[in-house]
Amino acid sequence: MRLPEYRLANKVINVTLVIFFLLAPLLLIEGVCTLLNRSDGVRFPFFFQTVRDYKPDDIRFTVVDSLLGHTWGNDYFQRLKSAHVSYQNNFVVVRSSFGLTSIVKDGFVFHVSPFNEAYTNSFSVSQLPRPFILVLGGSTSQSLRISNIPSWTEYMAIRMQRDGIKGTVINGALSGYSSNQELLTLLRDGLNLSPNVVISYHGVNEVENVDPVYPLTEPFLQQTFKRLTRRPEQRSSFLPNAVYRIISASKQDSEKKPPLTFGSPSNKTYAENFVKNVQVMDALCKGFNIKYISVLQPFALTGSFGMRLKPIPYEQLQKRYGDSAKDAVETLKMYNEFLDIRTKYSLPTLDFTTVFDDYIPEQHEVYYDWCHVNSFANEYLAAKIMEILASTLSIEMAVPEKMLAPK
Repeated sequence: MRLPEYRLANKVINVTLVIFFLLAPLLLIEGVCTLLNRSDGVRFPFFFQTVRDYKPDDIRFTVVDSLLGHTWGNDYFQRLKSAHVSYQNNFVVVRSSFGLTSIVKDGFVFHVSPFNEAYTNSFSVSQLPRPFILVLGGSTSQSLRISNIPSWTEYMAIRMQRDGIKGTVINGALSGYSSNQELLTLLRDGLNLSPNVVISYHGVNEVENVDPVYPLTEPFLQQTFKRLTRRPEQRSSFLPNAVYRIISASKQDSEKKPPLTFGSPSNKTYAENFVKNVQVMDALCKGFNIKYISVLQPFALTGSFGMRLKPIPYEQLQKRYGDSAKDAVETLKMYNEFLDIRTKYSLPTLDFTTVFDDYIPEQHEVYYDWCHVNSFANEYLAAKIMEILASTLSIEMAVPEKMLAPK
């Protein structure tokens, strides 16, 4: 071996030994601390994992709900720049720029048809016209959105008022909610409203906003409970177990902590958890003689629009949708598993992933991000769901004629 080659090999060996003698003690310490933590019921990933700080959907909803995580608050209404908001004793009246007056009370948005101005002064659910149509879901179904783009629920309410169809759309959908919050909303609050039909429009929040280990406890709510009870939190991305043991040895962290549990950990996949929630909501509704409709919502990687995107490399998809590209890809995987299970268990879920294929011309953009659709698409969704309601409820929904494609 020539001298330069020998020196290079010697440097490589020396660097390798230095790295080994530096990392070996750290790995040993982290390993011991991992075992000690787990013996205390504290579980952090070994050596390294990015700390994810969950927040309630861009901090738009500043009211902490002890079961759902977050809900409506006055801070949100103040951001509705294009709407007129008035506050009553126990409810809020919101007049939108597109002509729909909504009542917000106890976490629900009420769209009443026919609407009576007397509701803005004195509001009682028992006096509202039936049937009650309870909507559950996330931001794609939510009323009173910051974007001021009417959701399909608002378009449905507008059509009911315009065509003289009696009934009340009760919207319990809120940004960030998954089927876990839908189930909890139905169980705690929805059944008390005695709805005639429940519509769950869901799918895109089943991965991004769900902790697979404790799916019924929203991640933000988990963090909130941990902070309130000063339970273990991952303090560092690097050597998380060792850092936790060092910090917990301090006087402040060594004080007695009240017990905290989120129940038994789940071993289900995202799709399996989604299926379970649909099954439970369907069973609940059947037990109370309520019609339950589950709708698997479309997003940018589904249907004919998705077929055009699939050949695109992931880097271009990321350029188009930013950080949400990863959520879109993972959600598509979950959808494929969910649809396979749906067939096996005969779930009451309508597949809307191709709902725009026969309506929207290819040159029109249906989505303004990876899962939210533009106004004309929401109006079309409202018409399609009204068709379903017309066959479900024993009333005439005055389904409009097939809408023309946007020009």
